[in-house]
Amino acid sequence: MRKPGENVFDFISAMSPAEKRYFKAHYGNKQNQIVSLFDFINKMSAYDESIVKAHFRNSKISKNLKVYKVQLLDLLLKSMVSYNSKRNPRSKVRIELEEVDILLKKKMFNLARKKLDRLHQICKDNELTLMTVALLGRELSIMVQTPHHFENQDLATNPKLDQIIQHLDAYKMSMLLNRFVYRVHTATHSEIDQIAGEFMDFLERYGDRELKHASQRTLRIKNDVLARIYRKQGKLEEAMQYFKLNYLALKDQKSMRQHSPFNFMTYASNYMASLICVGQRSAAKALVQELKSYGEKYPYVGWTRLYPYFYSLLLAHQQQDLEAINEELNEADRLMKEHSKQDVPATFLIYLFKICHYLSTDRLNCARFYVDVLKGRDPGLDPDWMTFANWLSLLVFFLSEEQELLDRQYKILIKSLQDENSEEEDLDWFKGTYRLMNLPLGERRQAAKELGPPITKHLVGQSHQILFSDIAQKWLDSVASGRVLAKVRL
Repeated sequence: MRKPGENVFDFISAMSPAEKRYFKAHYGNKQNQIVSLFDFINKMSAYDESIVKAHFRNSKISKNLKVYKVQLLDLLLKSMVSYNSKRNPRSKVRIELEEVDILLKKKMFNLARKKLDRLHQICKDNELTLMTVALLGRELSIMVQTPHHFENQDLATNPKLDQIIQHLDAYKMSMLLNRFVYRVHTATHSEIDQIAGEFMDFLERYGDRELKHASQRTLRIKNDVLARIYRKQGKLEEAMQYFKLNYLALKDQKSMRQHSPFNFMTYASNYMASLICVGQRSAAKALVQELKSYGEKYPYVGWTRLYPYFYSLLLAHQQQDLEAINEELNEADRLMKEHSKQDVPATFLIYLFKICHYLSTDRLNCARFYVDVLKGRDPGLDPDWMTFANWLSLLVFFLSEEQELLDRQYKILIKSLQDENSEEEDLDWFKGTYRLMNLPLGERRQAAKELGPPITKHLVGQSHQILFSDIAQKWLDSVASGRVLAKVRL
């Protein structure tokens, strides 16, 4: 059960520094008490109602905290609507549609038409399907209210009605495809072939009729599903080609890059990961630099700015370039401070890298610290990443000689693998590492040799297989060579 006030705390935590500055600049002088409450909650690392009341005990806030929290959240939402209207095309269209409605109410149809024409262009440039339907609806409303301008047209056969139906069909198709994106994202490797078969049946059923004239956005979602399926099936070259198609599709559309930077960064990051997985390091390095520059130019892409730094760390790791790793970590730390209160995938990945890096450089205390940082976090990553995180925690507890935590973490790991209906050989390998950790020192060498290389069915096609394979194999090699503590050397 959530504690009182956590909604407003979570909202403030999710705001970017730029959004917080905008709120203070535009609303800071209007509601001094409310802004004081904002400032105090913004400084909290975790919400505690009693601390808030104690701090404001000499003001009205303490006695009416519930009211002030509601007012603060309302003000924050208004601030974000205003902020996004200047940057987000969807918000801009939504707000200007309200202006169109006012013009229609005042019977100012010519001015309304001009505004609708301009909004149509924004929707076209940014693939806003449902917004386009709303615009067409207003145009039909003008026709109904000004019949003398359309004497020779039958409203029932008006082409705008057909356009509305076409756009709604396109939206329906994108929703059906998005459902497959989610299913593939959360699928286990034993499930992926069945889902792939269902998706091919889906494409065959709808391909000729609806995908033939689909929007670019719909085609990108289709490509994304195919890329994710191929990646989980281990067909990395095929996956890379579909990721590349999506990256290039947005790269060639300047307005989409400017107004949908989050989508562009996500597609580009998927392509970047696939380049690394197939060994195209030069192309991956070039893309890393491109995306870093893009993130600097469009900082409101938010936490996705961290993706190129994670992949840059992977590339430096492959080259065993310690100086480059330290430089990238310093830069990533600077950016992560902006998202320190958010449970986002990119920060989670960099923390995983830090654990591996500190293990490889004999800084066990640092690795142990980041295991605690990740504890309880679930940023919505692919289950394979969580398996990797759980196994890393297992290794750190073993090296730290914390048997109770080791046993507890093993139960968490095995339960997650069983919940995912993991392959038996995957389960056997993870169970084997735990048995090895609990063997007497003299029996570990032979057990490590018999266990064999790490199973990577869970990780095939994923960029973190590079980290997992390295750290698991090097640890096994160190055990097999008879090191007492079995520290990891990458």
